[in-house]
Amino acid sequence: MLNNFRFTYKKATYKYSSSDFKINDDQISLFWWREKENLGDALNLDLVEKISCKKVIWSDHNSRSEYNMVVGSVLQLANSNAKIWGAGLISHNARPLFAPKKVFAVRGPMTRDLLRKYNIDCPEIYGDPALLLPKFYSASYSKKYKIGIVPHFIDKNSRNLLNDIPDWVNIIDIETSDVQLFINQICECEFILSSSLHGIIIADAFGIPSARVSFTNKIIGGDFKFQDYSLTVDRKHFKAVDLSNAVLGPELLNLNYQLGCVNTDDLFDSCPFRT
Repeated sequence: MLNNFRFTYKKATYKYSSSDFKINDDQISLFWWREKENLGDALNLDLVEKISCKKVIWSDHNSRSEYNMVVGSVLQLANSNAKIWGAGLISHNARPLFAPKKVFAVRGPMTRDLLRKYNIDCPEIYGDPALLLPKFYSASYSKKYKIGIVPHFIDKNSRNLLNDIPDWVNIIDIETSDVQLFINQICECEFILSSSLHGIIIADAFGIPSARVSFTNKIIGGDFKFQDYSLTVDRKHFKAVDLSNAVLGPELLNLNYQLGCVNTDDLFDSCPFRT
């Protein structure tokens, strides 16, 4: 009852952005989270420009004008002007205040189930658009490391990541906007350990086996986005391996590395702005 009251109050007091603008035919309006540099959010711009062959213009999520949401756990921020292709919800109790203008695809079936629970139309088309990166980026497959570790930005200062680590392990920084560099670093490793969802997604996209790990319990939404994604690529046992107190040594080689079963045909065909 209290949650319903809060939802009704937020909806009644919703404020649209004061900035309103028109875009040209050779531009596309897109919201992504940009308050902190993060590869998963930053690749929105690069990927959408490559798919659409248009210049991307950032939009507020509370815009009065039509805009797109593509990569990230941002769907709960959508209003009735949003067109959704591949975005997901952040947690099991998240929901947008308004039904989006159109949903073309979502990250996974758990997001779809929640949208349908709130009477929002959503097709059975799934996948994070980052899985499409190999269509637009090449990568070097010269292996330099046994394992690459991709900490979520919340985890970067975990104690065991700051200690001496073996020279066959590479710590890959998720706080970058350089998509090509990040792809190269992933592909230079035989295996990937990641507490960031997009570390795992990009490893899947380029055929690098990976495992989910955790260094803290501070990631917003807990398991939700990981499980939502895992159901689209037939990954099993996607609970995180707790490395918060682990010594980063040879034991890492014995973890259960998996490779997602990636099929992006329906996702790509559903894209509303591809050329």
